[in-house]
Amino acid sequence: FHASNIEMIIFEKTCDLASGRLKAKQIEEDFKTYGHEVPLHIKALMLLNLACFNIIDGNYTAAVKYLNTILNTQELSIRTDVNKIARILQLVIHYEMKNFDLLEYLLVSTKKFLGSKLSKLEHALIKFFGNIVKHPADKHAAMFDELTFTIKRAADTNGILNYFDFLSWAKAHATGKKLIDILKENMKET
Repeated sequence: FHASNIEMIIFEKTCDLASGRLKAKQIEEDFKTYGHEVPLHIKALMLLNLACFNIIDGNYTAAVKYLNTILNTQELSIRTDVNKIARILQLVIHYEMKNFDLLEYLLVSTKKFLGSKLSKLEHALIKFFGNIVKHPADKHAAMFDELTFTIKRAADTNGILNYFDFLSWAKAHATGKKLIDILKENMKET
């Protein structure tokens, strides 16, 4: 499972969606057969990586399924870093799915879970989601542009950018492009 997890990360970072979809399908099958043998901290991280990959792939239903497994399985709460990012990614997914009523509800529970010890980046994201649900869709691109600027300046002391590229996600919405296209552009620049 360690190798599969690394492969998923590689497919995500190289924007190889086709290979990532195949690997995700294989992991699903392996979970059915060997899932009980996977250490819980590894399982939680794998589910998070699968959720991140599916967000990039635009498969929000699958991403929600993986995040819900993390958040609703008591044994998987062993990794607080995974649970933190899973809650923030829930906000991303429900924004993408245009579930704004649910987003407001999730924002309250996410704030409660995260508490007051937020990094500047986490604080900026929570503030952003609190504001965006209050504005009409035609204002969102400008708000994402502002978020892009904020993310560039914010210190990520808790390392959440290691899990998901919030900067590229914000940039995609600010420019009206797909997230995968922004990620591919980023690869060309490096």
